[in-house]
Amino acid sequence: MKKILSLLVAFIIVIATIPCFAATNKTETNRVVITFSPLVVNNLNYTNELFDVFSNTVKKQSNLSEKLEASGALWSISQNLSGIQISISSPQSLEELYQLTETFLITALKEAENVIKKPKTDIKPADRLYQFFIDSDSIYSTFKPVSIRFFNSFGNEEKDYYTNHLVIEEINQNANITNIEEQESATNIQPIKRFRRDFIEDYCNIYKKTQTTNKQTPKIQNVNKPILANFLCWNQLNHETFISASLIKNRFIYDDVTNQKFSIELFNTTKGLVLAVYCDIDKNEDIYNKYLEMCKSIDSAISSISSKEWSTWASKLLEVMKNDKRDYSKKAMFDAWCKHWNGVGFESTPTRLDFKKPDYTKEIQIFSSISEHNFNLSADTFPAIYACNDESFKEDSIIAVCINGHDQILSSIESHISNTLQINVPITIDKKPSDSLVISFYCPEEKVPAYLSRIKASIANHLYSKFTITDLKKSIRIGIAGISSIPAYRLKGLLTLGWPTKSARYESRVANNNDLYSFVKSSNSSNDKNFKLRWENMASSPQDKAKILAMLACYNLTIDSWNRE
Repeated sequence: MKKILSLLVAFIIVIATIPCFAATNKTETNRVVITFSPLVVNNLNYTNELFDVFSNTVKKQSNLSEKLEASGALWSISQNLSGIQISISSPQSLEELYQLTETFLITALKEAENVIKKPKTDIKPADRLYQFFIDSDSIYSTFKPVSIRFFNSFGNEEKDYYTNHLVIEEINQNANITNIEEQESATNIQPIKRFRRDFIEDYCNIYKKTQTTNKQTPKIQNVNKPILANFLCWNQLNHETFISASLIKNRFIYDDVTNQKFSIELFNTTKGLVLAVYCDIDKNEDIYNKYLEMCKSIDSAISSISSKEWSTWASKLLEVMKNDKRDYSKKAMFDAWCKHWNGVGFESTPTRLDFKKPDYTKEIQIFSSISEHNFNLSADTFPAIYACNDESFKEDSIIAVCINGHDQILSSIESHISNTLQINVPITIDKKPSDSLVISFYCPEEKVPAYLSRIKASIANHLYSKFTITDLKKSIRIGIAGISSIPAYRLKGLLTLGWPTKSARYESRVANNNDLYSFVKSSNSSNDKNFKLRWENMASSPQDKAKILAMLACYNLTIDSWNRE
């Protein structure tokens, strides 16, 4: 347990530390800690690339290596989704340490500027998470994406030095200096003021160049697989929120609900603390159901945390944090991290800690195309499932089941459904076209699996008793479709819950107008001039749309949009 807790704390303290030089025998050690927010370019987190720049700077610059070694300095660098921290400690004076830091970071500046110009080659789902918490208005206003702080031998911040010498926003360079002591000290701090103005702002400008005028992160991006993400968000970073998020993360991991399909990350933003659970959507048709189960398991974990479990976890984690802060280097990095993210300082521990539930949650889906976002077909399964997202459709979901087969079987199913099916919503049955039967109904989202399951059981039992059919796949083809304002993947998951699918060797293709004539009761002639008008008339009705999608699924056809040329 101790090891686990240490890893959790390491989330905001140190992830990858690279010591480079031996320590000196002097007892007085000054430290500088530079904290970088995540660098997001084209909706992707480039923190790993920026980390490589800083790591390689010392390795590839022999003059810099010699200068660091001659000063007796130690340096380390850490990274995670929340950004990067660089720490340099030295027995030299603060001014000398500052100049050492200047040499190091200015050497890396050109390569850091080049990072945003190069396309990212190794893109992981986690690289897309941070974009949803970028506040472009905060850049160059109340929040700086790069901060620098100095600490003494005991890990305590040199606040006076930092305020008077480094924060140029608090120093009016053109102001008249009347105090004699201030006049005398002005000469000494000019190099440091120049460093702050030219260098730190240069790094901040790298972030400014990545900001886009579009504040709404697009749902359509260049992804190989769709991505699902669920964010649990706290508005503040403090003892209670960090330890609460850590406990939820621990419960999630060890409840084994992920089945190795989902990942979890805890990171900081300008808006607080975020716990993200995310995954790629692969060919597994049950993935969205597993995702929903995962979300429910987290909700369950939050509601089931007892006061005893909380107090035990909090006391142990606080003890680990206390022990870590006895390492003055970690203490300095930890303190710099909290202050960079506008967090409440961890210097003093409250006498009472309460478990804090997330202030809000956010669910995100990222798709590679508009059609994939709005339409989702499982054509290689029996039955085929087709879900459609229509955000303008605010009513209950509309579900349709299309059955294709011999007319005798269809007539028997129609009679049976009309006379015996018991669900608490009106159903509509249509023969359209002549070799297909379409059943449709409206129902609340939460009732979709139950009502669809009853239809499945009713049809299967009837065909077994009437025709001794035991394998539906050998006798009929079925397409199931739904339209709702919820994401298409979630709706497809609900449909699959109601009518579980089996693998089938079907191949789908995009439907053309010739495929759609019979669906709209148009003529079978490709010269039908009224087809587009008929199609537009049907596509204006959610129920007719659902019927069309069910028929398309039955024939393994897809459409990219409702517009027809």
